[in-house]
Amino acid sequence: MLSEKHLFKLVKLLLILILPVISDPNPVAEPKSFTDDPYVDDEKFREKVTKHEVVAVSGEKTAIPCDCTPTSNHADDKPVLILWYKDQAKLPIYSFDLRSSSGQHWKDINTLGDRGYVYFEESPKTDYSSSTSSVNGKVWKSSLNIDPVEPSDAGRYRCRVDFDISPTRNTRIKLKLVVRPTKPVIYSDDGKILEFRTMPVPEGTDLKLYCKTKHGDPTPTLSWRKNQVPLNPVGLDTDTATGRVISTIFLRNLDRSDQGAVVSCTVQNSDLIAPQAVSVRIDILFPPVRAKIVREWSFFTVGKKYNVSCQVLGSRPSPITQLWVGSRPIKTVSTKASIDGNISTTIGEFVPSKEDDQKFLSCQARNKLIDNVSVEDQWKISVHYKPEVTLSQDADSVIIKEGDDVSLKCTVVANPLYHTIVWTKQGVNLEEVSAKNVHILDETLYINSVTEEQNGEYGCAATNQAGTGFSNTLALKVAMAPSCLNNNSTTVIEMSLHEETEILCSMKWESELRFRWMMTSKDFGETVDFPRAQFTEEGADSKLRYSPRSTSDYGDIVCMATNSNGEGGLPCTYKIKIRGDPPMIFTECGTFNQTYTSFTIDCSMKETYTENIFFQFEIKNAHSQRIIRNISTAVPKLTIEDLQPSSDFIISVYSYLNGQKSKPYKLEGFTTRSGEKQLATKPELESRNPLKLIPILGALMLISLVLVLITIAIVALVRRKIIGARNSPSSQLELINSQKQDMDYSPDLIPKDSGYGYCQSLEDLRYKAVEGPKDINSRPLAKENTFNKNEKNKSTGSECSYAELAFPTSSEKALLVHNNDNYQGTEYAHIVTAKSVGSDLLAGGKHQQKSDLKRKGEDSL
Repeated sequence: MLSEKHLFKLVKLLLILILPVISDPNPVAEPKSFTDDPYVDDEKFREKVTKHEVVAVSGEKTAIPCDCTPTSNHADDKPVLILWYKDQAKLPIYSFDLRSSSGQHWKDINTLGDRGYVYFEESPKTDYSSSTSSVNGKVWKSSLNIDPVEPSDAGRYRCRVDFDISPTRNTRIKLKLVVRPTKPVIYSDDGKILEFRTMPVPEGTDLKLYCKTKHGDPTPTLSWRKNQVPLNPVGLDTDTATGRVISTIFLRNLDRSDQGAVVSCTVQNSDLIAPQAVSVRIDILFPPVRAKIVREWSFFTVGKKYNVSCQVLGSRPSPITQLWVGSRPIKTVSTKASIDGNISTTIGEFVPSKEDDQKFLSCQARNKLIDNVSVEDQWKISVHYKPEVTLSQDADSVIIKEGDDVSLKCTVVANPLYHTIVWTKQGVNLEEVSAKNVHILDETLYINSVTEEQNGEYGCAATNQAGTGFSNTLALKVAMAPSCLNNNSTTVIEMSLHEETEILCSMKWESELRFRWMMTSKDFGETVDFPRAQFTEEGADSKLRYSPRSTSDYGDIVCMATNSNGEGGLPCTYKIKIRGDPPMIFTECGTFNQTYTSFTIDCSMKETYTENIFFQFEIKNAHSQRIIRNISTAVPKLTIEDLQPSSDFIISVYSYLNGQKSKPYKLEGFTTRSGEKQLATKPELESRNPLKLIPILGALMLISLVLVLITIAIVALVRRKIIGARNSPSSQLELINSQKQDMDYSPDLIPKDSGYGYCQSLEDLRYKAVEGPKDINSRPLAKENTFNKNEKNKSTGSECSYAELAFPTSSEKALLVHNNDNYQGTEYAHIVTAKSVGSDLLAGGKHQQKSDLKRKGEDSL
């Protein structure tokens, strides 16, 4: 067994091993030195290494492959270390150690920096004909990825792969870089860069263009095209030091067919890089051919703004254009050329006046680069005026009451003549307001049987080609009689049987009225007056209490009112209809989370409602048709619990929108048998995110570590107590008793042969019991009976604290005779009293405690 001192050392060692792993779970691997690498100093060995070439584009990412396939003699082998070297360097620039579970990376930060990393993949074999897999079904792929590639990364790389069994494999890869050239630019003889068009050149002259690019490796090539037709350059200038390439083309005797032609220049130096192109259009100088005013109108109106357009054909570049009215210039708003540049359009803002009538509107244009050439167009215009309108009434009498006739007259003076007259009331066109008693007869407005609805301000407007003239307004006032406030509209009321409601009737009036309520049944067609006790009157309002008792109580209700003179106007009308069921607002209802005593109901709504809404869930037993649950909720979701196991149910879901109950949505539900697992868990309730397990795993690892440390501490304390307990006299007695079980004796029998006894003193029990039963001091007892002799005959040896008489076996007896010549038979033992033994044991226990404290001090030192 381990001592306490050794146990504490073991705990300390475990802490030293565990703490670095916890503090740094991914230690950085150190580069491995390979001084015996034959590739470095052996030229013949380098020639035997497999060679590859990888071409990459500077500025982009690339992957340099590494062969990780073991030899055919060791097909089940696998790579354990991958090293990358560059050029003739003796030390690796990157190492990937696979001897750990997750692999350890190391790289030379001065060579690749953060741009380089090793990719390694181990996957099951899918193509058994592949050379990159072993017979055990594994495929290893690895590469050195660089992102982005820089010009300094070009060179020769070597990949070294060490296997468990197979020999080391080296692969040479040459990384060749392609440098992307700059985008080409086209410029003219004067060195000006052309982006969209060339500078205008006169018709019949020549044009020289240059295309330039630089920084390409390998040296790029430049090609010309005109309208997708290849052109042969007349010159090529290449500067290998700077990577500059200039190509020149010469276009001779340009004519109108060359106008707008697209000339492009394309640069390319590798198939890995998409070609880059730039293009311009040829612009040729032409004088204007013709000017034309766009005649959009046959006349002009005083005070109105017009955008007059003048188009000039054939001028390149765009001409200078000016519009005139007589001798007065018109303000130019904009000038715009067509896509091909052949037509230039100038827009001027023209506001005609009475003085401009019968004058000439002219357009003059010229090319500023060509002298003494101009074109002009003229147009004689006509200016019109808008009408002058006056409104009057045929009679001066005032409408006193409803039912009178009235006419209004609209007088128009216009040049040219008007073509439309519009009558308005309160600014609203009367033709847009349908009224059966209002008639429009050109310049006259006729109203027969006038009502209070015709009160207001009237006007008329006349329109001709010059515009619209508005008349003065004329107020028309009609004496009122009590009329319905709803303006001849019928109010539709939906009611259920035995449902009671109040119907409000409001009249346009300012004093007390007398009301009459009547109803026409839709079934019988009879008109019946309501008793006055069923409705109330309060000024210009009346309320009817109504409740349909049967289907014959649905129909039309009329509310009429008269003033003190017995005059009445338009009544209020109501249509009583049977209330229909509100529409169902569910798209789908379903059950899930079925257990043997519960399940959940969830319904999806068609849209979100903000009105007063709640839901009713009715659950029936499918066999007995007995309602076992009837629950109302504010949300369309409910969990039903405490149900009978292994039962089927019929579920009806109702919605109440503004107090109206919908038709039920019916579905079926069930509970499982006792002991079955929960069914149909809703997918959105389950979490499938594996990242949620990371905090739990970390907590479990920490708890496990704490439990291990606590267990070690408890074991140490228990072992210490056990060792202390073994040093006590009671433990020694138990040890002797256990040894005594092996002896063949019986205290109730008188032995035939002589025996022997052994005695253990207090000193032996205190200090020698730990050594085990083998060290018990056994000795023959005295032959003579000393119990009745004097004190002087007592043994002078150590006092016997425990003694036992035993009869040895034949072999033990022979041993006693051999060791003691005087051995003759029966032995006697002196046993001390229990009191003295107890005091001695107590003193021995105290002495043992002092010895234990002394030993603890020594262990701590």
